[in-house]
Amino acid sequence: MVPGDRLLLGKTHGEWTCAWYQGKSHETVGWVRKRDLAIQAAAEPAPADWTGR
Repeated sequence: MVPGDRLLLGKTHGEWTCAWYQGKSHETVGWVRKRDLAIQAAAEPAPADWTGR
């Protein structure tokens, strides 16, 4: 991971947070120090986001 990558975060244990990164050709899952993350709230989905096609 490099600065600017967007991660999906899971559980936090002490100072560590489980993080998942999906790249173009591979994915990475591991623990990242919480202090090294810039956490942004997820956007609230609109009803149209749940409509199937």
